[in-house]
Amino acid sequence: MRPFSANTYNKKNIANIIRDIKCKKCNYCTTKKIKGCTDLTNRDFSGEYFDSVNFCNADLSNVNFQGSFFSEPNFSNVNFTDANLTGVFMRGNLELENDFQGVNLEGADLSNSFFTHFKLNNLNFNNGNLMRSIFNYVDLKKSILTNINLSDSTFYNVDFSDANLENVNLRKSRSHLTKYTNTNLKNADLSMSVCVEGNFQNTNFESVDLKGACFLWCSFSDADFTDAKNVSGTRFNSCIIPDSTLNYLKSKGAIITLSH
Repeated sequence: MRPFSANTYNKKNIANIIRDIKCKKCNYCTTKKIKGCTDLTNRDFSGEYFDSVNFCNADLSNVNFQGSFFSEPNFSNVNFTDANLTGVFMRGNLELENDFQGVNLEGADLSNSFFTHFKLNNLNFNNGNLMRSIFNYVDLKKSILTNINLSDSTFYNVDFSDANLENVNLRKSRSHLTKYTNTNLKNADLSMSVCVEGNFQNTNFESVDLKGACFLWCSFSDADFTDAKNVSGTRFNSCIIPDSTLNYLKSKGAIITLSH
């Protein structure tokens, strides 16, 4: 049973909602250098279905989207200040441009959310909450994900290449076919996490907490484990690890089983 109300908003009927709302000029518009934004502040859209709706340049501050479903939305230059986005389901199209272009999600609460086939690259999620969320075929290249909570989240075919995940909480997370190429994981918490077939080429693991973590069929070419914490007992099963890194991990007590 679909956990949404009977209301469905599409390109046509969302226009009826905003048709009589005058575009305003506010500090957000001035900062973003846009002509004006549609004022949808303080509205309750919880549990609704949005089909290909264009929210471009809208002011969605204090809007309640809890538990809503979005199919290929356009959120370019949207103001999400203090919006409630917990439990949302967002389905995008990886062949399209980033529909969150110009959006600042710093400090946003997107916990328990589901993202599939979405481009979220070059975004700022600093200090955000994405715990217990699911990411399926999501592009997060070059995004700022510092100090955010991704604990107990699931990643499948996610691309974190060139992203900054310093101080991120990935405790008990699960990932499969995920790219961390040139990713900064400094001071991240990867304890009790499981990663299968991940690409960690040139990844920065400096001071990362690896307590109880497990890596299976992963590649660690040129990865830097300087001062990694709780390496003892961390499992590396059938992984591709350069000799110098392999010797370092063994010296720290890692459990390593090489493929034959």
